[in-house]
Amino acid sequence: MFKDISEFQTKIQTYVAAQEKEREWVSIEIHDRIVQNLSGILHQINALTLCKKPFNKDKRDKLDELSGQLNNTIIEARSIMRELCPSTLTRYGLIRLIQEESIHLQDEMHCEIKFNHSLTKAVPPYLETTIYRIVHEALLNAKKYSQASQIVVDLNRTDKNISLDICDNGIGFCLKNVDWIRPSGLQSMRQRAEIVSGTFCIRSGVKGTCIHVLLPIINHIMPTLSL
Repeated sequence: MFKDISEFQTKIQTYVAAQEKEREWVSIEIHDRIVQNLSGILHQINALTLCKKPFNKDKRDKLDELSGQLNNTIIEARSIMRELCPSTLTRYGLIRLIQEESIHLQDEMHCEIKFNHSLTKAVPPYLETTIYRIVHEALLNAKKYSQASQIVVDLNRTDKNISLDICDNGIGFCLKNVDWIRPSGLQSMRQRAEIVSGTFCIRSGVKGTCIHVLLPIINHIMPTLSL
């Protein structure tokens, strides 16, 4: 009993620490994907405003360009909001959400994304959230860095575990160069797996990158913990 309490307290501490890291990650994402764009647009608008030359076609074209940049930034902000709180997970379920994200990313990357699963039983809600977040982050990383032409997502379940494998045939990277202290997508995925007593493994090289996650199904330990 004391062992169970100690393990539970450890998980709570890990959960709280992960939340703080998540907030830090959100701050970085907003800065990189929104604030920098808005600052650049503001600087250009100020330059146009201070210019003493008559308002001509060049200025009009420049303002049209800035308007397009603002619109793209708004779209990016909404994208971040969806990533932080995917309402469709509750509404439509894990499988449909992964399928939709795969189709959307496949169109963006112009690569083939295969999603295979053998889930015939319901998955505990906290594990659904964990699985979705890991899949989402892995696909986002692949989009940014992998240059892959194919990504395969395999999701399988036994009575005791859920296994998740995400593999691509991209350019890969050197794992020795990964800074596991600085907030990153890899660190986020590992933390999410460890919070629910799971394991996170990754290998990468010239033939691509593979992520393997094993999550135990333990309904009575932490049914409400999720990020």
